[in-house]
Amino acid sequence: MLVDISASLLEELAFMEQYAAAAYCLNNNDGQSNTAITCPVGNCPLVESAGATSLIEFQNIGLVDVTGFMAVDHTNQLIVISFRGSDSIGNWIGNFNIEVIPSTLCLGCLVHAGFYTSWALVRDSINQTLQTATANWPDYSIVSVGHSLGAAIATIGAGEFRAQGHQITLYTYGSPMVGNLLLANAITNQGSNFRVTRYDDAVPKLPGYPIGYAHISPEYWIDLPGHTYPSTQDVKVSSGALDLSGTEGTLGFSISDHLWPLLDRTINCYITLSSLQCVVRGDEQCGLLLDSPPRRLVPAAGEMGPSSSQAAASAAVFVHSKDHEYGLSFQPDDLTQLQLHDVFGAVTPPPRSANRLLRVLHARRVDGTLDLPFDAGIQAVLKRYPYAMDSALYWLRCNYAVDEDAAIMARIEAEGVGEEHTASELRQRAQDVGLYAPREKEGPTPYYGPQSGMYLAKLSDKEGDVFGRSEIDRIRAENIAKAEKEEQELQEQIDRITAEVTAKQADQQSQALAARPEQGVEAAQEIRPPNEFEKWILRSKNRAISKFTLDSPEVAEMTFAQRVLPSAVFVALFCAGCFLFAQYWVPPKRSERMFPDVSLSVATIGAIFALNLLAFACWGIPGMWPIMNRYFTSTPAYPRVLSMIGNTFSHQTAAHFLTNMLGLLIFGLSLHEDVGRGNFLAIYLSCGAVGSLASLTVFSLRRQLVTSSLGASGSMWGIMAAYCWIHANEKFSFIFMTEEQREKIKFSGWTVLSCLVVLEIVRFFLPIKTTDHASHLGGMLAGVIGAEMWKRNEGVVEGKQKRRLRWYEHLVELSSHDNSGECQCYLTSGPNPGYFQYYRFFDFRAVPSVDGDSFLAPPPVVTESDDQGDEPITNAYFNATVWNQNWSIESGALPESDSSYAQVNSPANVYITRNDSDPKQSTYLTLRTTRNSDFQSTAEIDCNQKNLMHSSIRARLRVIPNVAPGAVCGFFTFESNTEESDIEILTADPIDRLRYSNQPDYDPKTGDSVQGASTDYLMQDGRVWTSWLVYRLDWFPGVSQWWIDDDLVLNKTIHVPRKPSGMILNLWSDGGEWSGNMSVGDQVVVGVEWIEMVFNISGGVNGPGHRKSLMDGLWKRKSKSCEVGCWVDTPQSTVPGQPVVAFDNTQVDSAARTASLPLIYVVTLAMACAVV
Repeated sequence: MLVDISASLLEELAFMEQYAAAAYCLNNNDGQSNTAITCPVGNCPLVESAGATSLIEFQNIGLVDVTGFMAVDHTNQLIVISFRGSDSIGNWIGNFNIEVIPSTLCLGCLVHAGFYTSWALVRDSINQTLQTATANWPDYSIVSVGHSLGAAIATIGAGEFRAQGHQITLYTYGSPMVGNLLLANAITNQGSNFRVTRYDDAVPKLPGYPIGYAHISPEYWIDLPGHTYPSTQDVKVSSGALDLSGTEGTLGFSISDHLWPLLDRTINCYITLSSLQCVVRGDEQCGLLLDSPPRRLVPAAGEMGPSSSQAAASAAVFVHSKDHEYGLSFQPDDLTQLQLHDVFGAVTPPPRSANRLLRVLHARRVDGTLDLPFDAGIQAVLKRYPYAMDSALYWLRCNYAVDEDAAIMARIEAEGVGEEHTASELRQRAQDVGLYAPREKEGPTPYYGPQSGMYLAKLSDKEGDVFGRSEIDRIRAENIAKAEKEEQELQEQIDRITAEVTAKQADQQSQALAARPEQGVEAAQEIRPPNEFEKWILRSKNRAISKFTLDSPEVAEMTFAQRVLPSAVFVALFCAGCFLFAQYWVPPKRSERMFPDVSLSVATIGAIFALNLLAFACWGIPGMWPIMNRYFTSTPAYPRVLSMIGNTFSHQTAAHFLTNMLGLLIFGLSLHEDVGRGNFLAIYLSCGAVGSLASLTVFSLRRQLVTSSLGASGSMWGIMAAYCWIHANEKFSFIFMTEEQREKIKFSGWTVLSCLVVLEIVRFFLPIKTTDHASHLGGMLAGVIGAEMWKRNEGVVEGKQKRRLRWYEHLVELSSHDNSGECQCYLTSGPNPGYFQYYRFFDFRAVPSVDGDSFLAPPPVVTESDDQGDEPITNAYFNATVWNQNWSIESGALPESDSSYAQVNSPANVYITRNDSDPKQSTYLTLRTTRNSDFQSTAEIDCNQKNLMHSSIRARLRVIPNVAPGAVCGFFTFESNTEESDIEILTADPIDRLRYSNQPDYDPKTGDSVQGASTDYLMQDGRVWTSWLVYRLDWFPGVSQWWIDDDLVLNKTIHVPRKPSGMILNLWSDGGEWSGNMSVGDQVVVGVEWIEMVFNISGGVNGPGHRKSLMDGLWKRKSKSCEVGCWVDTPQSTVPGQPVVAFDNTQVDSAARTASLPLIYVVTLAMACAVV
């Protein structure tokens, strides 16, 4: 519901926009703190008046270029964080990274990866400065502002800081969507949000609802195009993350409105490559702000400044739109730079200023108000260009004559009766809605109104009308003439049909008389004229018939490229959109579905069936024929790109409709079960589009232009081909055969697909064709490509494969299939919940004894170095498949370094031992390191998965007491020394200290340490590393997080690994400064009860089911393989090794089974109605 706002709130929004504007000024983000916030071009007079001072300034931070400042405003007691919008290539790199990654705000919250990366680059420095500022000024309010990209960053920052306990008010102008619906609701529920948008602004519509994004709420929508300052009635407030009452509900896509988010004079001054360009241009809008009297949002007593009484009473920030004239347009478009030189000569004002001056002067001429003073903007232009007014008036009077004396008299009369609107305002409104349009002079030069009847203008038929002929009158006359012509043609058609029928009857009578002259001639049946319904059918048929013929220039002169290329480009873009839809589609929650008791596959196929049925019904309505012929039939003679999609839902005969729908029912349901709704719709729609393009191409090549194509056959054959391709090695038979016959007569998917292809190719070359076989073949090709892409992207995960339901089992739910325990993705808890594709759990607490292993005594200490690494393993467990498929025990000497002595990994230092403190005599994995006289015997196990791309890894371990100093236990991801995220226990440290780091913790170029890359953490609550603790390392895009038990203790955004990595657990010492030096004979032992891992991987891994695309490893929920999601750990309990189902979109309860039975009758009844 839309409501207006108060005048005070409008002033507040306008004031805060000046802080957003100030972020564009170079002097406010040059890295020099403690400087005044100023705008050389006059963008922020109120901010300057308030004496705001920067606390921190940042510019061109990181690849994505984050720019802005934090300032303190003592006048208004504000701490302001302001971010600049897109102004560089780096900004656009971030803008186009529309991948979503988890946010820390809530479980399931997903945020725009590019925006979040930008925010993460400056988060720590802003946080530190904010802590200091709030300590110095605890009573000041915190404000986060931004425009465009800056608005998105401000939104993310405000959300995170609020979660930390800060009270922040958010003001955004023209903000794009920053995340999914859960994130939008989380920030909305925090409150204190003011999201301002204007009219048809394009940016708030991006990245878009269809790919899962949503807006925070409320929205303050300015229902007024740019260039005009709104009143309180022009600003509407709407609520709801998916609300369409504001900008998102408009059909326009305006950049101009984005550059004028609130004011009528600010944004265009600084949305340029540099705000200093405004000074170079000499834009009068900037001059307006420079001349504006500085006022504060909350003026001090007696400090109102030289403003009008009305402004003083309301403490208004900006001049009202009445005082900032738009003027009156004298032609539809502004004059070009070359045309302006003809008006003003060599010294010409900037184009925007010059065109506004012309409009204002023309309005003053029509209103008779040339004698009144101009606003500050016009005065600034005339001050800089003194002769501009004379030049402009001379040109207007020569080209657009107005009786200025009569206008002055009309003004005097209007003032006498108190008219509310001036003549120029009314005239401009008439032009805006198209009541008056360009006119043509007699001659080659176009002539534009309004005019008073002079200089060859077309006069109005109305007496006293000085503005020329009305556009409404012209349109009305054209419509009347068109209707009369149509009626005349219709009557001629009726007369022609009547004459043909009369002639036919006369001929029949003559033949009858010649055959039986004795019987004479019967009276001819009277020909009845058509009634109104029959006339309506004839009119509809005439309107549906194209006016083009094969000889028409539009058809005859069209080349093959002109005929096919636009549709080819459209189909390519459409297929790309289908691919993106499949990537980002997320199964809806049961509570969000329109028919929650109907399975997803039945609902999808039912919706497609309904659309086809609707199109079939429309062919029976004569009034729909023009639309159906234009957009639901593919015609090679004059193709339309939208018909590439529309014709795939169109059928004119019941047989055609029922045949395709039966194929959809049988193969569509089965394919949907395999690939999920997102992939199914992508394949179905792409097959139809590609089939239509193939048909158009073949017909155009053959010059068979007088033909048409329609129907869902391309889609049907496409999903048949896709299903056979996915099940190429499986056996198929006929459903009407007995079980014994099916066992004898079987065909593989390859065989079925090959037969279908051969059949269509043969029929394609037959001389007589009534079926569009090119569309079938094109659809099959698209189906095979789509199926192969799905197989490469998804495949069979971990060797598991669900039993597929037969097509009829989808309808009655006869199957007892239940895959609620088959987790297809895994979720982690915490402020950064993540979705992962792979899960591993290694439990060393109950390792079975094999080949006499007792696990009672550890293996002997290694006293001799084995550089070759051929020592035997210690336990038979390490020969087990579960170990060898996932882990490797490292052996042999490590590469030489600057350490005091050599390190040699030995399998003898990795073994299973009994847990002596456990009465049940459980076991655990043990790592050992021992100092010998000439080398250090060490232990290391490496995960065989070397291409982890983001992960959450946990291990429950402890350093066995009686610890010798000088050893290091490391648990970390590793790609190289500069791509590493570590948990390290140094036995030389106190037993409550840990070392966390993202490597490198130094600058590779200078060797200087990097602040924040490494942290010494002191554990709380009596925790020590000699006790059993769960250590957790989360590696996400742009952030590393460390946990102890269930507590998040640290996160870092500096030097976060970016490359595919492995995972290592080791125990070592090299006698260096970092580890310390162990004494000869000392040893350190670490016990590990279990290791749990969830992870995604990058491309290039052998075997089915592994992704090989550019999106590999990105941290997101892949919906089509994630219909069953499981918690690795829940907020309520942590049970290692036992994931708990979080959601299951494959289940249909008993109510669904009951509800599905009537659906059969509904489908049957619909088909029967279609036949009738």
